[in-house]
Amino acid sequence: MKTRQSRTILIAILALSFILAVTTLVNVNAKGHTAHAFPTDTFGTYLIPSGSQIRGASEMAAIDAHWTSIYLNWRDVETSPGVYNWSRWDQLLADAATHDLQVILSVTGNPEWAAQTPCGPIRSQYLPTFANFLTAAVQRYSAPPYNVLHWALYNEPDNSDAVDYVWLGGCWGDASNPKKAPGASGTAYAEMLSFAYPAIKAGNPDVQVVLGGLAYDWFVGIDEGGVFDPEFLDDLLLAGGGQYFDIMNYHYFPIWGERWHDDDGGFDRYNRGLVFKANWIRDEIIRLTGESKPIMCSESGKASVNHEGEDRVEEQARYVVQVYTRAMSSDIFPMLWFEGVDEVEYGVKLGYMGLLNEFLQPKLAYQVYDVMTSELSGAQFVRVRDDLWLRFEGYEFNVNGRLKNVVWHSSDETEEISLAVSQPGGTMRVVALDGNVDFVQDGGVEDLDGQTNGAVGVYVTSRPQYFEDLSMPTYTPTPTTTLPTPTPTITPTSTATPTPTPVVSVTPYPIKLFLPTMYR
Repeated sequence: MKTRQSRTILIAILALSFILAVTTLVNVNAKGHTAHAFPTDTFGTYLIPSGSQIRGASEMAAIDAHWTSIYLNWRDVETSPGVYNWSRWDQLLADAATHDLQVILSVTGNPEWAAQTPCGPIRSQYLPTFANFLTAAVQRYSAPPYNVLHWALYNEPDNSDAVDYVWLGGCWGDASNPKKAPGASGTAYAEMLSFAYPAIKAGNPDVQVVLGGLAYDWFVGIDEGGVFDPEFLDDLLLAGGGQYFDIMNYHYFPIWGERWHDDDGGFDRYNRGLVFKANWIRDEIIRLTGESKPIMCSESGKASVNHEGEDRVEEQARYVVQVYTRAMSSDIFPMLWFEGVDEVEYGVKLGYMGLLNEFLQPKLAYQVYDVMTSELSGAQFVRVRDDLWLRFEGYEFNVNGRLKNVVWHSSDETEEISLAVSQPGGTMRVVALDGNVDFVQDGGVEDLDGQTNGAVGVYVTSRPQYFEDLSMPTYTPTPTTTLPTPTPTITPTSTATPTPTPVVSVTPYPIKLFLPTMYR
């Protein structure tokens, strides 16, 4: 079971891992590559190319959602061994660069000559060919003007259905699914990584290798109709795969939120859902490898309609702020909204997740995202507001030297709370979900407690609001941990016949043993 103490111990380790990851990107290496400065804010969206352009790119850049994830299809580039046609991705990645988007490039789409499926294991004799392709791609696209510094390998590789779910982008999962790809397993994925990692680093040692974003939900044998392998992560780590990626990557959707919590030790509103899932995965990596990894979430979002097609525009807009503040509180970086633009052909379950509709018209969520990036650009997380009543959720940030709190009510009620200002008579700037701005002076007309007492009374609803203490001239957070000077890691050297080195045998800890009763 996860405890607050164990999470505290992880903070220093995770912070050091993040420093190491960032340090890798800001150095000039022996080959003379100067690393491109990637966005320091966590904001981004998943975008789908249309032809040679990226739909919604300019609209996402306009709201400072600078991270994005797109596919690189191996089969479309290398139509026969050693013959490359980069023309489409030259145009796509140039388009991304024009809009100042930092791309996480997800490699997928095996050629028919190299594999039995486009989403799963590669025939062993073509793994060196795949490695050569990766080196060539990284050399080409990590350089200006493209500056692609994050390379992922297959989307949702824990998928075990290579028949009906090829479109997910990955199908390396096993779970004894009769529809699995031939030879698929976490172990096979680790073997592929043992070829891919040194090949990518040979192309540019400054780039970061990202694990293909794991769904890590809707499990075979646990959830009705599930297709994802619950043992995939453990299997790839036990096979030594942890040494072949730099950044952990996972997906989270609130439909599975009730799975990811542990209330046996008491209700903890700040370690649930997105955050709990990240902590669980971090613990698994440390337990099975003895090392920590930085973690990103390349897909999370909420649709503007429910599965019956009923309007949920308001709920989608609220979730924008909720998911990002939670991610920022737990060093989940970057955090990508799924997705930028509606893809209505996928139906009500997946087709209406966009900040923009199919005609590139903004939804309320787009406006809310714009307000959020304006309010939290450059923000440093300070603390969770566990001093508030349990029915509230709040996060405190340092933004340009002033404290700014984001707070909302856990239900649809409207309730008054008191928020401190740094000096009696001070003013609180209050920004609504849609960007409307009010100013509440301590003891003034809009102060609900009516007293000059170093606090203002304000109404809080289920719509997240931003509260900035304007009476605070400057603020510098006090470091809670002194971190050692990071030591640069050594890039693994490719061998003629790379084979994953198994780590010490560890008894797997199946996730189903932990799940709440309803999922056992």
